Amino acid sequence: MKLFFKEDIVIAQADHFLYHLAPIISVSTALLFRGNGPFGPTVPFLSNLPEAWNKFSMTDLNVGVLFTLAVSSISVYAVLLGGWSANSKYSLLGGMRSGAQMLSYESRWASR
Repeated sequence: MKLFFKEDIVIAQADHFLYHLAPIISVSTALLFRGNGPFGPTVPFLSNLPEAWNKFSMTDLNVGVLFTLAVSSISVYAVLLGGWSANSKYSLLGGMRSGAQMLSYESRWASR
């Protein structure tokens, strides 16, 4: 609750649109990533027939792993955009370093 009432400090020379777009991209990728998998048991829905059973999930994708990898790779753009939007070379270098670390971790995870 405290986070919602805190003062939003924005750097004077920052690009305000991109500065606010980066957290939106980050949160939306996290929500899309979570919406892919089931979050509860399979239960009978209006019938006892197995084909009428319902999984508690937001989507039922046939390409779930591909969707997960695609959405998780978009979060790198949010980190790079956050560093770039501050209009400072140090924040840009920090964003690029964080983005490189995220890409390194993703490539290591995908190769297993």
